[in-house]
Amino acid sequence: MTDRQVEALARFASLLDRDGYPPTLHELAASLGRSPTVVFGHLDALVDDGYLARLGPQKKRALSLTPEGRAFVDTVLRIAATRSHSTNPEEG
Repeated sequence: MTDRQVEALARFASLLDRDGYPPTLHELAASLGRSPTVVFGHLDALVDDGYLARLGPQKKRALSLTPEGRAFVDTVLRIAATRSHSTNPEEG
């Protein structure tokens, strides 16, 4: 998985958690500051890898986070928090 795919998956999960429903392609692209075409490629790879699942064709919010995707995002966030805390111990 590329760094950009990790970023897209984490942002997808963040928007899903915040809003209670999955973001559209355009919402996710705007949030990442990238074109929808580029983000679509990342999402397609994440579906192929089993981190996201398609809910159906022709739907604006047609992706969901799989249990594997949620576990991966949670692990990445936990590692990031640990690294942030270890590099800034006075902020604890």
